Amino acid sequence: MTRTKGQMFIIGAIVVAIALIALKEYFGAYSLVEEHRFQQAQSVNAVTQNVRNEYRSLVNAALITEEINTSARDMLYNFSQFIRSSEQAEIIYLFAYANSSRDELYILLGNFLGDTIDVTINTTGTLISSYEFPFMEDGEARMALFTLPHSFDGIVEITLTYDRGDEHVVENVLFDVSKNNALLFVDVTVSSTSASSRVKDVYAPAIRQLIELPGLQQNPGPFCGDTVCDANAGETCALCASDCCPAECGNNICEGGYGETCSSCQDDCCPINCGDGICAAIYGESCYNCEIDCGDCGSGGCPPKIPCDT
Repeated sequence: MTRTKGQMFIIGAIVVAIALIALKEYFGAYSLVEEHRFQQAQSVNAVTQNVRNEYRSLVNAALITEEINTSARDMLYNFSQFIRSSEQAEIIYLFAYANSSRDELYILLGNFLGDTIDVTINTTGTLISSYEFPFMEDGEARMALFTLPHSFDGIVEITLTYDRGDEHVVENVLFDVSKNNALLFVDVTVSSTSASSRVKDVYAPAIRQLIELPGLQQNPGPFCGDTVCDANAGETCALCASDCCPAECGNNICEGGYGETCSSCQDDCCPINCGDGICAAIYGESCYNCEIDCGDCGSGGCPPKIPCDT
């Protein structure tokens, strides 16, 4: 009997030991999974913050061009397309530009949410107070023009309302045209297989003065974008990268804050990846430089969406 009890004790001890080893392996694997999830969450959050910062930089770059509306339209659209092609991202942005000399308020809206949406833009303080964009398709940008009262100097409240399936979204931003002449609202969500990160940002760069541009103030003092890094005016790399930290084209970083764009540095800002199965016409890819993605021009023409003269 004593021998049997001893054997049972040994067997029980072995079972307990096996169970403890199994538990250790289980919790070890669980810790690895949780660590992987944490790292992915950190990575996705970093990407989202970088995307937010790039949108801000693009606005700064657009504001030092002569055709501000056109530049902002093209830069924001091209960058949104690029992010969508490289990340699992959902984006909606609203860019507002006030031209006080013409009493005009331009509002540009971009939909990269992956769905068709019905949009209404309402403003206070303008002569026309509402614009509707029904059936705004994914990957589409539209512009609305509002008229400001003559010599208007105050705050305009902009309300963006859109329906996305069963979701009804209302966003409100305040645009002080006496202090700022541009505003950007952007809502970005970046996702991975196990994590997602979302950021909403309202950015209103300080009002600036440009030299000898029609409709704008003349003979200004130092300002960000005049190509001179003026420390006495408080300009630094962090506060005015375009003047103080010139871009380095070819470093695989699209430095929009330094003035890099698709047209000035395609390698950094709009890379063409021929062979990825995507005909990136917006970046200049065509049947002439990437037949595998865009089709054969020599056998009767490119596909309908890719003109053969690009």
